Amino acid sequence: MTLTLLGVAGCGDDSGSFDQAAIGISANMEGAEEGSVGCEKLPLLRGSKALSHYVVDDRFEVVVESDPESARVRFLEVETELAPTVSISRHDLDPDFMQEVAIEVDDFRYTVRLVSGCGG
Repeated sequence: MTLTLLGVAGCGDDSGSFDQAAIGISANMEGAEEGSVGCEKLPLLRGSKALSHYVVDDRFEVVVESDPESARVRFLEVETELAPTVSISRHDLDPDFMQEVAIEVDDFRYTVRLVSGCGG
């Protein structure tokens, strides 16, 4: 029972409410429709970390490293950085948060969109 209580205490804020923050990731190639790439939920437990890789059109990766307080989003072709790393704090993820990143790889142009939440 003590372990259960400790686990629940780590999941919320001081009021006991849960605050699941997430980043929706979508991309489109120039002249094409936008498509969902993934949804990254920030961990809730203190000390937790997550690492996710999303491959876009077999051309580049969106790599998300997150902990309960923030996420770092990187854009890679093999090991080459295609754009500056985007750092997002949990507090930035209000309902209006949106950031677009332009990516060019192999003469293809993409726009990657990062938004608060993952939609329906």
